[in-house]
Amino acid sequence: MKNFIRRIKDRINAFLERLAESNKKEFGTKRMDCCDLKDSPSKKSH
Repeated sequence: MKNFIRRIKDRINAFLERLAESNKKEFGTKRMDCCDLKDSPSKKSH
């Protein structure tokens, strides 16, 4: 049973690592901010 749980944990960790790498490629490593995510300044403001 421990081995089964360990494999699930390892797969989840591997998924999270891939997700983190994908997010780094998409958004960079800086802090996420709504103003940084806007396409252009002419779009509606908050």
